[in-house]
Amino acid sequence: MASSVQDQLAKPLFAPLQREFCSYCGYPPVRRSRGDAARVCNRCNLGMVLRTAAHSVPRQDALFLIVNQNLLVQGVSRGAEAVLLVDEPDAVNTPLAELLTPGNGNASWGDLAELITLAVAEQPSDARIDLRTADHPLVWFAGRVSSCGLPPAALVLLTPLRTRALRSVGAA
Repeated sequence: MASSVQDQLAKPLFAPLQREFCSYCGYPPVRRSRGDAARVCNRCNLGMVLRTAAHSVPRQDALFLIVNQNLLVQGVSRGAEAVLLVDEPDAVNTPLAELLTPGNGNASWGDLAELITLAVAEQPSDARIDLRTADHPLVWFAGRVSSCGLPPAALVLLTPLRTRALRSVGAA
């Protein structure tokens, strides 16, 4: 009994404020009435309505991916489609490594996997990680991983960084 009381005391008193967003267009859903809860976005009719902490809600023009605990892409925003040169339906269930890779090579895959695992478990970190496209190594992003769902998943927000210049010009 004492352990359950300790467990209750260890939990935060208030859950973080949650906001809804579309997994494709990023917009919050339009509510026509108080009880109107749509599962599919009623703006674009393409994305699923997901929830995340208020401070993590993507902007409507944001680049983001939805990733599950197996590091498989479950959703791609409209903006990310254009930058990553993928169609959302084709990218679903694609390994994240086919679209993005950590900027510091294989050593950072463990860090990225840990951030995603924590986010899926609803214990997101505030850490950021440099990412680059798998096909174009000069296109870099600052990545931030948050929790989202339902079902539980990771929201990987991408902030474009300047295209990295070649470090050794003329090296063959």
